[in-house]
Amino acid sequence: MKPLLFGKYCLLERISVGGMAEVFRAKPLNTPEFKGYLALKRILPHLAEDDEFITMFVDEARLTVQLQHPNIVRIYELGQFQTSYYILMEFIAGKDVLTLQKRVRKRKETIGIANSLYIAQRIAEGLDFAHRKTGENGQPLNIIHRDISPQNVLVDYLGDVKVIDFGIAKAAVQSSRTQVGVLKGKMGYMSPEQVQGLPLDHRSDVFAIGTVLWEMLTNKRLFNGENEFETMRLVKACEVPAPSELNPEIPPEIDQIVLGALQSDREQRYQSAGHLAQDLQVWAAHLGGNADRLSNWMREVFAEDLEEELEKREEYGLINTAEDVRRLSLPASGHFDMPDEDDGPKTEIWAGEPPSPAQDDVAFGAEHTVVQAGGFDISQLDLIEIEDNVRELKKGPPPLPASVTGAHQRISSDFSAEGTKRTFVPEEPKKDKRVYFLGAAALVLFFTFCVATAALLFQLVDKDETPSVDAGSVILSVTPSENVEILLNSVKQTGELPLRIDYLGEGVHVVEASAPGFETAKVEVEVKPDTVIPLAIELKPALKEGTIQTKIPTLTGLKVWVNGEERDTNDVEPAFKMPVGVVLFEVTAPDWKPFRAFLEVEEGAEISVEPRLEPVGFDLNIEGEQNSVVRLDSKRLGVVPVKIDKLNPLDLHTLEVTNRGGGEGVSRWENFVGLPLLAEETLVADFNKPREVKKKRDYGALVLDTGKDWWSVWVEGVDTGLITPITKDRSLPLLEGKYTIRLKRGYQEETLEIQVVGGETLEIAKDLPFQYKP
Repeated sequence: MKPLLFGKYCLLERISVGGMAEVFRAKPLNTPEFKGYLALKRILPHLAEDDEFITMFVDEARLTVQLQHPNIVRIYELGQFQTSYYILMEFIAGKDVLTLQKRVRKRKETIGIANSLYIAQRIAEGLDFAHRKTGENGQPLNIIHRDISPQNVLVDYLGDVKVIDFGIAKAAVQSSRTQVGVLKGKMGYMSPEQVQGLPLDHRSDVFAIGTVLWEMLTNKRLFNGENEFETMRLVKACEVPAPSELNPEIPPEIDQIVLGALQSDREQRYQSAGHLAQDLQVWAAHLGGNADRLSNWMREVFAEDLEEELEKREEYGLINTAEDVRRLSLPASGHFDMPDEDDGPKTEIWAGEPPSPAQDDVAFGAEHTVVQAGGFDISQLDLIEIEDNVRELKKGPPPLPASVTGAHQRISSDFSAEGTKRTFVPEEPKKDKRVYFLGAAALVLFFTFCVATAALLFQLVDKDETPSVDAGSVILSVTPSENVEILLNSVKQTGELPLRIDYLGEGVHVVEASAPGFETAKVEVEVKPDTVIPLAIELKPALKEGTIQTKIPTLTGLKVWVNGEERDTNDVEPAFKMPVGVVLFEVTAPDWKPFRAFLEVEEGAEISVEPRLEPVGFDLNIEGEQNSVVRLDSKRLGVVPVKIDKLNPLDLHTLEVTNRGGGEGVSRWENFVGLPLLAEETLVADFNKPREVKKKRDYGALVLDTGKDWWSVWVEGVDTGLITPITKDRSLPLLEGKYTIRLKRGYQEETLEIQVVGGETLEIAKDLPFQYKP
């Protein structure tokens, strides 16, 4: 076809035509600085006569226009030009998945496992955003696509994936009249509940994603009956073979993902598109699936199409005004050409005759009525230039000139206005020579200011501060998405969710998300050059809390533990916010017995606790004959009775008792004392009935490691005051024999049965993670 005028837009070529609409590549007139394109979908005349359909169509567009996500084609405007309803959308230079499938079948290839997983992952991410979208009142909008199919998924030459036709299929299904052909060819992508006419939820879209993925992996149709009735029967029966049965290269883990999305019973299916996307992302990344790989594949498979696209851009770049359109559309006869015969069915572009060259262009453009504005502004669009080996994104193009915006009357910018027709005809500005003079003077001053400013900035800017071209990006989504505050490396971020954060340097960045009534989530994300990382954060509801106020003693190596987790003790009197319920509060320090307390925390209440720690050790009383002298480790302590305080069980002590009285010479009693003798509390040095003497060789040593979590050590029912780990350089001496070792913490207890051999070291390493259970 030749270029056509459509109010303030130029229709450059017809991209496709279907049962409900035809889609054109378009560009705004009189905007030579605008190098990009728009997609204009015009509702077909037979549907434009259906008032009920149009009402539903407008309602659905008001929902769809809110779906701003990297994997959903954005809608900018729902409008009416004369009697033709249209939608203005983001233009995608690429192919739909159906075209991809046809091309690889012709080449006797497949799209590839990695590419298929990546495409399905992006579809699922876009749908998950739509499914979770809420209105201004916080209530779910319950958006369901209902028509996910290869035709409704676009892949561009840059490797980006976009879902299209949100809401239109739903509006068509709800119309009171049966639209011939609306569901034709799509029956094979419905869910079992959809073909049975049951109420639908977002899991119906999950099934459709599974169908599209199955077909991309196998390059076969999944539900393909001879007619629609047979296809419906196949979908309802839902007998799905594993993709690996047709493609042996598919790992069994991917089979599980695909079959998990294609369960006939939706209760057994993936319960959200988000969960499906997470599993797909893991395997797509594992196999190297990403935008760059998909882009390279698209450029190779569609090399001729890409070359044609580049040629079209050069050709269409010459069309900027209505006069350009007329010049290209009017032959020597002077009659306006409609689309060529080979362009498909003819559909009228105007209700009446096309404008003549004499007709005023501005008045013609003013016949536009914007039924619903989606915030279309050229300054908000990204201009994408497609090159063979370069991906370049230009941001911030100039806004639409007054020649376009002046003829464009917006009814609403917040999607709340009624679809009332309005006509806006701009006044012809009066020409005044003084305006030209003042404008020229202002232009000279402005130019001088810019030159001076640029020179100054050139001297001041440090070249080292130039942003790296190897920066990466993060696309962040948060559930729930209302009243969320985002911090990136402790710096507040602004913008609507999902939030794209660009120009991030290579390395690890910390993202924090918080919202009233929810716990703050902190996530570390590693950014690599020229990559876009999707990051989904799900906030957990905040628990009801109380406060534990404590005073910490000054001890070397002291640590505070709450419910088994170490807490910061930089303050002398720290306060800990804790959930309501019974809390385990512990304090440990080397050579000190652990302090533990179970505290009942109530909502909004404050509990004060001052831990008092006791040194590790056993008290031992020594008794014997009168005037007997007691020595410990060769140090004289006095005559019996003697009390020895805090003998550390990690040390093996030499105890000596002597008596020089009675004229019968010196009586001597000597023993090596460790556990379990230390736990006896009293030792009697009876020279007439000497007890069995223990030598150093009678003791073995215990080394005990329980992994990252510590436990209190009990020996034969006695609390040693020690906690794990007991290391080799400070092992626990034990008399030769069998022992029951109990490891206790909180309400939990672990038991070890050991055999100690004199003169040997017994080393035990057992990973015992601790998890507090009230």
